[in-house]
Amino acid sequence: MDELTIKHTGGREFTALCRSHKVVCDQPLDNGGKDSGPTPTELFVSSLGFCIGVYIEGFCKRGGVPYEGMEIKVKGERSKNPYRISKINVDVKMPEEISEERKKAILKVAEHCLIHNTIINHPEIEIKLQ
Repeated sequence: MDELTIKHTGGREFTALCRSHKVVCDQPLDNGGKDSGPTPTELFVSSLGFCIGVYIEGFCKRGGVPYEGMEIKVKGERSKNPYRISKINVDVKMPEEISEERKKAILKVAEHCLIHNTIINHPEIEIKLQ
């Protein structure tokens, strides 16, 4: 995986640089930011939705299942002690009706995407201060 560089770009805004891409992260106006991008929490939760979408798209493409226009809604719930995202709800809407058998297969694929597997089997995180 390519290394990302996160730079503070003013106020409560940060920009992630990855290859030739930039992703802005900020806080809403009511939390002291300029609302110039999603919050870290929104980016985290959306990464699960993006990953599920990529896995479902690949599966459907190989199996001839219509997927163009698929929609994925994700929402995180927060808890305290410790403050964290305690639940993520994912709702996948396919563009056409599919059989129960295909639905089960698609759910299984979604549950094995890289981000889902990472969350379930939480990675070791090492933070260094230089």
